[in-house]
Amino acid sequence: MRTDLLAPRDDIGLAKQTTEIEFGEVHLPRVSSPLWLPREVVVTTESKGRILRNRHHYSNYKLFAAESTIKPIEPDLKNPNEPH
Repeated sequence: MRTDLLAPRDDIGLAKQTTEIEFGEVHLPRVSSPLWLPREVVVTTESKGRILRNRHHYSNYKLFAAESTIKPIEPDLKNPNEPH
């Protein structure tokens, strides 16, 4: 998959940016269907007359699970004007 910056961002000095992602089939324990996950990502940026390239390699994926809860903060009735 490839994405490109549609127009230069002169406000931050970014002339061009291209991201290329190569996906590969990954089989994880306890997951019935294979997943297509990134194998390699290359980001090429042209900024202020310089070309920068970042290459990222991914492998040995592991499956994790997490849970979260959102709890409201009780207002401090003793100091109502104090910021939270």
